[in-house]
Amino acid sequence: MMRSLIFGGLEAVYDSEYKRVDEEYNPYGCFELSREQMKENGFLGLPERKGKVCKVMYKQLCKIDPSSQYKIALMLRDPRDIRESQKRAIGAAIYPAHDDRVYWYEMQELMKWMDEQPNISYVPIWAEDLIYSSVKTLSKLNAQNWPTDPEKASLAIEPELWKKWNS
Repeated sequence: MMRSLIFGGLEAVYDSEYKRVDEEYNPYGCFELSREQMKENGFLGLPERKGKVCKVMYKQLCKIDPSSQYKIALMLRDPRDIRESQKRAIGAAIYPAHDDRVYWYEMQELMKWMDEQPNISYVPIWAEDLIYSSVKTLSKLNAQNWPTDPEKASLAIEPELWKKWNS
C-alpha cells in the first residue's frame, strides 16, 4: 500500500534503514518508521511529517496529535492471511490476528473510535481489493480528496508477491 501511494504521487515518511526479517516477501522494504520512532509521543504530529503518508499499526493511532488532521487508509485483511504472514515474518501469530473474533472486534472498535474523532477521516481498504482491483480501490481515496493518481499508484501493485506471500 505504501509503495502504491508513493507511486501515486504522495510523499512518505519512513526509515529507509529499518529492515525486517521478511525481506524475501517485501523486496522493496516495509516503508515503516523504526520501533524507536514509533514510540515518540505525537510522532505523526511533527512538523516535518505534515502532509505526508506514514504507515502506522492501528494500536499506535492513540498517539496521534489531536490538533492535526489525519486521512487514514485502514487496511483490512483476512486474519488467516495475517497469521500466515506473521508466522513467516516472525515465527508466530501475534495479537489480535491470533483469533478471528478478537481481530474483528478490534477493527470494529477502531472504526467506532475513528468515527468519533473530529480530526480523522478514513477509508477502509481490503487488501485483496487493492491487489486485484487496484485502480478501482485506490479511486476510493480520491473520493475522499487524497491527492493521488490511482492509475500510477496501481503500477506498484504486484499480485505475484501477494500470491507468493499467501501461498
